[in-house]
Amino acid sequence: MKKKIILLAGLCLICFSAVIAQTKGSEPFPQFKGNDLNDKDLIFPNIAMGKYTVLGAVASQDAVDGLLEWYQPIADNFAWDDEINTYFVVLMGGMAQNMSFSLQKKLKEVVLEEYYEKVIFFKGNLRNMLDEVDIKDKSVPYFFVLDEKGKIAYMTSGKYSDKKLDEIVMAVDGEIYIDRED
Repeated sequence: MKKKIILLAGLCLICFSAVIAQTKGSEPFPQFKGNDLNDKDLIFPNIAMGKYTVLGAVASQDAVDGLLEWYQPIADNFAWDDEINTYFVVLMGGMAQNMSFSLQKKLKEVVLEEYYEKVIFFKGNLRNMLDEVDIKDKSVPYFFVLDEKGKIAYMTSGKYSDKKLDEIVMAVDGEIYIDRED
C-alpha cells in the first residue's frame, strides 16, 4: 500500500512539473525596439514570427565573453537553416549602454557583414526587460528558443555545454518544451 502511495505521489509530482513547464513555456517573449549592426531599427520578436527562433542574450561584457563560447556551436547547428531564425541581442542600459557603442564597433570587426541583421542592440527599460525574461545573473549568456508565435519554448543560461546545446536542438525540433535554470 505504501509503495502505491509513493508511486502515486511521484506521478502527481511529474504531472505537476509538466503543467508548470507548459505554463512557463506559453509566455510570449516581450516585445522591444532595437537596432541591428546595420543600425536598422527593428521590433523584436515581430521580425522572428513564423519560425522557431534561437535567441542568445547578454546583459554585460562578462556575458559577451561567455557568449563567444556558444557562437560557433549555435552557428554550426542553426545559421544555415532557413527554417530557423538565429539572433543575438545585447541588453544594456544606463551607463553600460555607452559601452555597447564600443561593443558594436568591436562586433562589426568580427561578425560577417551578411549577419549584421542578426545582432540586435536593445533599446528600452533594461530593468523591466531583465525581469520579464527572468535574467537573474547578468554575468552569463542566456539562450531562448521561441516558437513560431514568439512564445518562450525553452530557456537556459551559463557556460556552453554539449548537453545544453542538445536541449536547444531538441526544443527547436519540438521534442521538449520546458523552462530550466542552471
